[in-house]
Amino acid sequence: HEALIIAQADWQWNGWSPWGGAVSTRLHRFDLSGASTSYAASGRVTGQLLNQFSLDESDGVVRVAVTEDRWLDAQGNVIEPNEDQPWGDGTLVSASPVSRVLTLGDAAGKLSELGRSHDLAPGERIFSTRYVGDTAYVVTFRQIDPLFVVDLSDPADIVVQGEVEIPGFSTYMHPLDAGHLLTIGRDIDPVTQQDNGMALQIFDVSNPDAPVRTHVYTVPGAYSQAQYDHLAFNFDARLGLLAIPVDTYATTFDSTLALFSVSVAGGIAPAGSSSHSSFYSGCVDGVGDYYCSYSPTVRRGLFIEDFVYTISLGGVTVHALTDLTSTLATVNLPEPQWYSGYYGEVRTF
Repeated sequence: HEALIIAQADWQWNGWSPWGGAVSTRLHRFDLSGASTSYAASGRVTGQLLNQFSLDESDGVVRVAVTEDRWLDAQGNVIEPNEDQPWGDGTLVSASPVSRVLTLGDAAGKLSELGRSHDLAPGERIFSTRYVGDTAYVVTFRQIDPLFVVDLSDPADIVVQGEVEIPGFSTYMHPLDAGHLLTIGRDIDPVTQQDNGMALQIFDVSNPDAPVRTHVYTVPGAYSQAQYDHLAFNFDARLGLLAIPVDTYATTFDSTLALFSVSVAGGIAPAGSSSHSSFYSGCVDGVGDYYCSYSPTVRRGLFIEDFVYTISLGGVTVHALTDLTSTLATVNLPEPQWYSGYYGEVRTF
């Protein structure tokens, strides 16, 4: 509540990339502690941020998790950025990403580096980050998913305390309590790279030197908006329930709000679902394929007292948590105007 950090891709030549992409990020800190917002400091870090969870601020110290693409020649040697690099002649062969966590402090209006971790999982990119107090949890991925526990208590001496490797990757991490994380992502076969489905997992990080995965639940053929939009991830600690939109394509298309009971001791188990199939029944053909450009798939789930509200662009439904099989109320929503007239007529079969 005391600072606003803005991250901006640096497209100048000294943020050089042979493919035209930015490889450094400018950071701007604004002070929110006074009666009005004031500019405080700026700086630059090498590498790119994944999303807003890559950034954090504590007691004036900015924390940032970045992935840097290092360009290699045919012999595997790292080539330093140079605006005159003749990359078009095949000198540059590939990019080898490295990731790290850095801390920066305000030194007379400039965000200067205070410390950095060692390079995390060379060859892999950051897929999710979460800061909890003075600890950063970082997930990288290429073929397996290392989850790193990083101690930030001393900004000048960042220590990677422990890591755990599992197949697949996590795209969002949610603190269950002081010693456990609940994550959502994908289960990927480390040998074949086959996607086995959406994965929900619990990690025990109470011992930062030896984090372990304690529970996993995989939904084959399923995708969720919560994998890339944390606002679709709704965990109610009071109820011990997780509500996320889930689209499945097993035998036919279906879009539901899936509920899961979640606990440190009991793990993850299905707790029912609310389907919005009635809102898009005219958009599924005889073989179960979804064809309408208009997309009334489930987007959000909301707990209010002992009820769960399922929300899509098609409508809103209400169910009692004690009986998800009976719909208590339904409200149909009109097709959004920004769909109408843009995509043309909806096909019918």
